[in-house]
Amino acid sequence: MWRLEGCGFILSPTLVTYSASLSVFPPRAPSSLCSAGPPYNTRLKTMILRSEQCPLDIAFELVHHNYNEDMAAQALSVIVEVSHRWKTLLLHASLPLLDLLKPARGKIPRLESLALNALVRNMDRWDPMPEDTRSVFVDAPRLETVALQDSHDLGNFKFPLHITHLAGCADSVPNLEIYQSLVECHLEGREIFGNIYQVGDDISLRQAPIHVFLPNVRRLFLSSMQLLAHLCLPSLEDLTFKFDRRDAPDIPLIMKEFISRSTGCSLTRLAVHSSDLDVSDQSFIQDTLLFMDTLVYLDIGHFWRLDNFFALLASDGFLPNLQHLQLSCFLLPSSQGSLNTMITSITSHSQKLRSVKIYCLGHDDVANFNQNVAPLQQLGQFSITALKGRDQKTSGT
Repeated sequence: MWRLEGCGFILSPTLVTYSASLSVFPPRAPSSLCSAGPPYNTRLKTMILRSEQCPLDIAFELVHHNYNEDMAAQALSVIVEVSHRWKTLLLHASLPLLDLLKPARGKIPRLESLALNALVRNMDRWDPMPEDTRSVFVDAPRLETVALQDSHDLGNFKFPLHITHLAGCADSVPNLEIYQSLVECHLEGREIFGNIYQVGDDISLRQAPIHVFLPNVRRLFLSSMQLLAHLCLPSLEDLTFKFDRRDAPDIPLIMKEFISRSTGCSLTRLAVHSSDLDVSDQSFIQDTLLFMDTLVYLDIGHFWRLDNFFALLASDGFLPNLQHLQLSCFLLPSSQGSLNTMITSITSHSQKLRSVKIYCLGHDDVANFNQNVAPLQQLGQFSITALKGRDQKTSGT
């Protein structure tokens, strides 16, 4: 990895030959080149020249707003000159700099992955990106993975119809239905279709409450459950969504209608996270999970009150195929009696459950829970573990 740092931006081209799975670096290549020495564009051209014809992984990032626009533009122009060698491209750049990508259209034969983060200044926020800039990548024959960050209100981006993975703001890809090869989507936003949204001649799908049909999407991440009301995904297997108290009353109906119109959809993995810690689980559990018999994996996060869930978990007909349960940011019951009831509910499902992970808010909760379930671990019935936070394992099996 080579890095050019200074003047407010970082430029990191990684030169790799994938045919032999080897990393290729020029002789005596320093790990970091600082501002002293030849100009940025001269050093960058030297790097690219020494890499011969290896495919390029490019990461171009503006690290703060006080960058040198001219030097950044020179460096990006050098990168655009070798667009025929791009394999992956990560761009965190201002709107004026992104306009420099225009000459690359039709000259991106190797690009497979694109991550675009538009650095928008206050003065630029309501200025849509020009159509020819938003369409630079539409002809990339190998492009499959696209991630758009902070792309709100910049207009309708256009990509090859064969892309398989897409992440971004819903109003940046209002013509979502044309991408029939998608297998995974990460969509941000709340009301795609609630109001008419127009930038120039582009009018998004907010005009009408139509259902977007994507036959091959198997994995879906949503920042708001409201987006699901406008999707038809018959192949969906894995759904992750967040919601708050505004969404909570609508979730059961949205889920039922989605399952009804997405004929053939069999959810096996569901992750649901509330952004309001005082949201009750009652309506969600009783009206949503009760008809999800196909679930194998369930992740519930940021619910503080799960009494109804544990009561139903002890019943025979509730989630009959569930094998993996995860509770995130969970507050353990304060009384020993309630904790015992919770553990009993979990163990009553143990004939089919293979693992239970509980991410607690404090170390004391972790120790208390693991101490109470220690006899179950010794019996080897199934894996049940308490962890601290989301990533750090403090105890368990």
